[in-house]
Amino acid sequence: MGIVWPSVRFAGGMCIGAFWPDVVPIPARGAHFSYHWNGEAVDYVKTLDTGEIMRVT
Repeated sequence: MGIVWPSVRFAGGMCIGAFWPDVVPIPARGAHFSYHWNGEAVDYVKTLDTGEIMRVT
């Protein structure tokens, strides 16, 4: 019905490739983020759901 493999971006995470759409349940919505680019790098991230601002170091 599909394949599963370890994520290269998220340690311990898994990726899926489904060959048929009916084998995957309806996805749940996750958080939304806004990334601030200062001209050289992303220096902070804002969680749009809560308004929380996280500094990137």
